Amino acid sequence: VTTMKNSSGTQLSIGSVVVLKSTATGYEIDTTTTNGDNKVFGMTNGTTPDTLFGYFLVKGKTAKLFVSNGTSSIAIGDWLSTYSHAYYAKKAVAGDMAFAVALSTPTTSTSQASLPISSSKPVITQNRPSATPTPSPAAAQQTTKGGIATQPNTGSDDVVVQNPGIVIYTPANGDTASNPLKVTGSGNVTSKQITLQVLDKDGYVLGTANTNVCYGINACQFETYVAYNTPKTAEGYLYAFTINSLGEKAYETVIPISF
Repeated sequence: VTTMKNSSGTQLSIGSVVVLKSTATGYEIDTTTTNGDNKVFGMTNGTTPDTLFGYFLVKGKTAKLFVSNGTSSIAIGDWLSTYSHAYYAKKAVAGDMAFAVALSTPTTSTSQASLPISSSKPVITQNRPSATPTPSPAAAQQTTKGGIATQPNTGSDDVVVQNPGIVIYTPANGDTASNPLKVTGSGNVTSKQITLQVLDKDGYVLGTANTNVCYGINACQFETYVAYNTPKTAEGYLYAFTINSLGEKAYETVIPISF
């Protein structure tokens, strides 16, 4: 789940399919009526009023995505893409940019279904949009370099990573934030550093702090404080992320808070 600004011109309901908006900001989303739109981003993860920031699901499982059987009936295992009807996903065809895989069969022409959002970086479907990957004969332990999965260990000196990523213990969802805000959690990231930001409801950064964590066999815990400017909104977010070896944000985590 990540935070983005709704610039579609209308309030969006949970489950609405969204695309990246062609703006220089890089944090705005829009709706689309293009089949297989290559700017597909994910879906809204909660009701999001126009011009405000909200939560958007780009990876993981959901039972709320709006889907339609308008062009072809959707079956379990089918790839999904954007549809000519705004807010909905349809069964992908060759050439479409796919972003989700159906885990259930919709029983009506339009419905909300159980399926995973496959990736924040969609892929072009080939001639077999409903194909299911063949599992490997035996599970093998993977290693990571720069937050990217590599081949199974074959005697190299790569670090075998367990429990990678960022976990926030406190504050919890909806907690009232003190100033400075005490943040506790754990981290296991390649940069060995996590950035923590306090944002207002509109996404403006009120305060920033960095904390050191580890990269190795397992995650290590941290405790730090984030001082922030007086917010103009009653609600906001704690936003945590790290920068991987490619210079990209990774393990983005958002916690709703109150002021």
